[in-house]
Amino acid sequence: MKIQRFEDTQAVYAILDAVQIRAAAFIRQHVGAHLERHQLITRTMGYLRDSGFEGASDTTLERATVRALTEYEAQHQACYIDVDETTAYQVAVRDPATKALRIFTVGDLMRLVKTPDLQALPTPSKRAACAGQFL
Repeated sequence: MKIQRFEDTQAVYAILDAVQIRAAAFIRQHVGAHLERHQLITRTMGYLRDSGFEGASDTTLERATVRALTEYEAQHQACYIDVDETTAYQVAVRDPATKALRIFTVGDLMRLVKTPDLQALPTPSKRAACAGQFL
């Protein structure tokens, strides 16, 4: 499948969804292969490129792969981000077990990032961040 430029936003999202669905299927089949996260991400991106998305950029493949992996891992997590309560300036996290709602402002998150342990780390790519290479 050749990736081409689209003016239609819906067509772009349809392609991204297709890439993410294919990535999710690959991850489900290979998650038990005792791979480190970064290896699974790299292999999934290679699979996507070899299976018809050779025209896609590394950024697009990485984005779809990281989304698929984080969604797969979130299946066993009870807490979730409440997108209805989340805005560009706050993230709302719900815990269904306790019915608690925690709100983190951008300031809260930036203070966390600026803690000595995290501040010294380079800003990673999505792939590196998801793989925990800098944590």
